[in-house]
Amino acid sequence: QKEIEAESGLCIGAKQPMEREKDKDKDGANSLDVQKFNVGGYYQLFEDVDPHVVNAKRRCTVRSDTNFSVLLREFQYYLSEFIRQFTNAEDNMIELERLRTSSIFQQYAYFSCELQQLDLRVTIDSADNYAFFINLYNCMVLHCFVHYHELEKLEHSVFHSGKNTRNNLIFSQFCYDIGGLRFSLDEIEFGILQKNAKTPACLVGNSSTLFRNADPRAKYGGIVNSPDSRVTFALYRGSKDSPALQLYTHNIDAELSSCTNAYLQGHVRVCETGGKKEVYLPGLLKWIPEQEIGKTPKQMVLWVACQCHDSTLQEKLMEAAERPSKSLLVK
Repeated sequence: QKEIEAESGLCIGAKQPMEREKDKDKDGANSLDVQKFNVGGYYQLFEDVDPHVVNAKRRCTVRSDTNFSVLLREFQYYLSEFIRQFTNAEDNMIELERLRTSSIFQQYAYFSCELQQLDLRVTIDSADNYAFFINLYNCMVLHCFVHYHELEKLEHSVFHSGKNTRNNLIFSQFCYDIGGLRFSLDEIEFGILQKNAKTPACLVGNSSTLFRNADPRAKYGGIVNSPDSRVTFALYRGSKDSPALQLYTHNIDAELSSCTNAYLQGHVRVCETGGKKEVYLPGLLKWIPEQEIGKTPKQMVLWVACQCHDSTLQEKLMEAAERPSKSLLVK
């Protein structure tokens, strides 16, 4: 199926590529572009497409490949190409404008629509489900950034609410249709990868989890065997202090350990001022659930020390954690 936006304002999903021809006036000059619609195609009004569902520009009616390893390889392929072709050598960030106009991204956007027919149950018993959802998140976040800029250029009504800030839209409101259920980036991070943990930003009512029992997505909060706080350092967020975008495979434990250590070594500092140990921790740590990292400064510093491979930094952190609480400042 192929989909284009026609000049008439229709969003068109056709079984075969649409043919275009030129009508000629009496003098033989080209006067008007005429769209030939395939009789067997599927059509929907552009206004009826929910702007929050990023992978809904094409309606997928054919069941996606249920072979989970095939889907994993698809995401690994696209992610590796995004990293290879569009990483800025100076800051390791993805160049979104070049990505947006590339053929490989258009192929990915087309492929992402197949997730609409994915049976999430095939991911439950897979040993590779953690790598799959991390790679999915990292592809999706790029898709959401591109989608945001496209809507921004159109001055879409989605921006009319004062609450719809850039990060709120990209991480909390934009979503993928996966198996008929909608998942935002926050919901993939905390609902699936963090085993249905509550988000640091907000709580829904008095619930301690992201998906309540009545939510059909709640059963997928247990897809991963156990939450792993290191996943925070594997998710690309499109900012300068974001972890680097990289590919994750079946060797997920070693890869999570490596990316966590690399990020902490580049962002954690220990200084001593006026007899007090000052530990500077990255703001990204606030996204780790408290039950994982702890609530007190000492607990947080000890957690960071356990993740670091550098013996010198680890020793400084352990020494700081042993100080009386009044002599330990965490910033």
